[in-house]
This record gives sequence, C-alpha cells and structure tokens, in this order.
Amino acid sequence: MKRHTAWIVLFVLMALCTASMYAAAQTRITVLHAMPAGPPTEIFEQLAREFDEAHPDITVEVTWGGGYGATLEKAQVAWASGLAPNIVHIEQMQSFALMLRGHFVPLDPFIESDPTISLEDFYPPMLETVSHAGVTYGIPYNTSTPLVYLNRDVFREAGLDPVAPTTWDEFHEVAQRITRDTSGDGVPDVWGTDQTKAWDWLFDAWIGQNGARMTNADGTRYTFNSPEAVEAMEFYQSMMHESRVIHYPGVSVARFNGGAAGMIMRSTANLANRLETAKEAGTDITVGMLPCHVECFVPIGGGNLFMFNTGTDAEKEAAWKFLSYVASSENLARFSSGSGYMSGRLSSVVTDIMQGQFADNPEFWVTYDQLQYAQARPQVPDWPLVNDKIANDLAYLMFTENGNVRDKLNEIVAYGNSILDDWFAREGL
Repeated sequence: MKRHTAWIVLFVLMALCTASMYAAAQTRITVLHAMPAGPPTEIFEQLAREFDEAHPDITVEVTWGGGYGATLEKAQVAWASGLAPNIVHIEQMQSFALMLRGHFVPLDPFIESDPTISLEDFYPPMLETVSHAGVTYGIPYNTSTPLVYLNRDVFREAGLDPVAPTTWDEFHEVAQRITRDTSGDGVPDVWGTDQTKAWDWLFDAWIGQNGARMTNADGTRYTFNSPEAVEAMEFYQSMMHESRVIHYPGVSVARFNGGAAGMIMRSTANLANRLETAKEAGTDITVGMLPCHVECFVPIGGGNLFMFNTGTDAEKEAAWKFLSYVASSENLARFSSGSGYMSGRLSSVVTDIMQGQFADNPEFWVTYDQLQYAQARPQVPDWPLVNDKIANDLAYLMFTENGNVRDKLNEIVAYGNSILDDWFAREGL
C-alpha cells in the first residue's frame, strides 16, 4: 500500500513539474486591433484562435481597441506606460510618426528568413504604406480603395448604358443626365451622385487625378494648395452648387438601392454587403473604377499590422510567427473573401478561394484592376490633425457654404506645415 501511494505521489510530482515546465516554455503575446465590427473582426479573431491551437508554445491575447483613432490612442498610451502590445493594427495614415520614432521593429530580417513570405509577393503601392527609407515596418492587411458604385436601374431609366464613366467630363455629363426633379418642387428626387461626410480620401483622389499631390516628395511640406488642387476642388464644388448633381451629405444604402442616386463613391470594403443588400432589394448594381482626368489616381485606405519594439526576443519571434500566419496566402484569401477587404498578396489573389469569389462576383476584380493607379495616402507625422481640417472645415466650406476654395486650402496647408515644422524640430529629425 505504501509503495502504491509513493508511486501516486511521484506521478503527481512529475505531472506538476511537466506542467510547470510547459507553462514556463509558453510565450505570451498581445495583439491590439481596430478591425471593423462584423466579419473583419470575427475572421481575424478566428485566425488568432486557430494560431493558438496550432502553436501550443505560444499564447495570443487579442483585444479590440475600437476604431482606428481609439486604437492608436490606446497604443500610444500603452507605449508611454511601458505596456505596449506586441502587435498593433493601425490605419495606414496614422503609423508614419511611430515608424520615424523607432517604435516598430523592422520586419525585413524576419521576412528574409521566412520561406513562406516574400516582399515581391505584395502589391507595391500597398508596401508603400508600411515602408520608409527602404525599411519594411508592417504587413498590409485590411486594404481598400474607393470605387464608383452604379445603380444600373437608374442609368437605364435615364436612357444611359449602365457602365461607369471613365473621365471627369463623362462623370459630370452622366450625373447631369441622371439628376431629375420628379415631384416638380425644384429639388431633385434622383441625384447623379452624392458625397458623404467621410470624403477625405476622395479629396486625395480628385486632386491626384488633376496632377496635384498632397505633399512634396520627401513628405516635409504639404502642397495640396497648388493650382491643380484648387482647380480640382473648384470643379467638384461646381457640380454641387452650379450643376446641382451632388446630394450632400450622402444617400443611405437603402436610398441608393431605392434609386435616390445613380452613382456613389464608396470603399471596396463595403462591396460584399452592398451586393447582398441590393440583391435582397431587387436592385441591379455594379461597380467601376474611379474616373480619370489628367491622370488616373486611386488612394489606398485601410489598416496594417505592425510589431511594436517591445518584449523579449522570444516574444518578437512569436509575434512574427503570428504575423506570418495571418498574412499567409490562404489566410489572407479567407480574410479578404469573408470581409470584403482586399488581399495584398499576389499569391493570395490566385488561390481557389479568391478565384471562386471573382467567378461568383466579378465586381470584386475591379478594385484589383485599378491597383495599377493606386498610391499610398500621405506618409507624414500627425496627419490626422490635417486630415480633420480637410474632412470637416473644407467639406463644410465646399458643400455647405460654397466659399472660397483657394483661401481655405492655403489656410489648411499653412496650418499643416506649421505642424510638420514643430514635429520635426521637436523630434530632432
């Protein structure tokens, strides 16, 4: 009996020792993300659970930080407190200052030693959103571009072929032909197009299409008050107040499906949902590339994954394994096809998952087709401060007040350049 008891005690001690060694061998990493609610968050967190199961030596703790702005704020507070997450998901315009400050781990050494991933497999304009001075700091993840959504029923009612206009002049002409006052009260009931309050990346698009740029080549000065930028905004403003073809501040999904507008510009991230709701409403919609003018220009939106320069070497290795896993060709295809966002890897686009999606809904290919014209949005520190001025102050002046565009752009550029001067002086860069 005593011998039996001794064996039990020995077995328990060995089990406890093994469990202790296993716990000690586990590496814990934290992930803070800003994926939109619904499928993007659900799929991303499902991938994290699958990674956990496949890597018993690593524990991943995933936290949703809210929207892009809230997540950035939480990440910055955590960094200042010495409690930064190992991996953070940040909107692509909000990460540049953190790159310059050295808060992110350069990923090139990890990529070079990982046979499952290659920079050559990523679309170049997407890599621009995570790179600086030849160094790669992040992985493009939930990428998007704006598209022109068309209600083909409205086009047909106006006697038009239901295809997207390819130039500014065509866009304007089509919008004029679609706009109708069916009630006779002097206010259109069907609009050629609309503009939402979340229009800031379309500002990039319109001035870019007219040959203007948001900043100079090295990102040290804002230049979006150039004559080309002013001309672009005055043209857009005239469609609102002179041609009266733009509904502001925008039509809802239900109203678009109901025929309130013929064309709207929205993110490719909305495509899956909009196709589904249109089908339920019995509405025939499609999408097209943004119209061109002096040149074609499409801004890139969405968020990217970065590794904070924190934790042990073991944590960094574990963090890279997680990044490599969620950004694998197959998993990116799963995320893209399920969420509506774009996949940044060429090998992901040719997977059976993505090819099946293109076969079922050819509309999804349009956003990849226009990547030939895609460019990163401004890569400058403290961009959100300037962006708010464009999204709010300029929008109010253009679409509500019908004020002087040139003066407002000069004002915002002066404000932005003062911020840049202060930032670089403060950081000693």
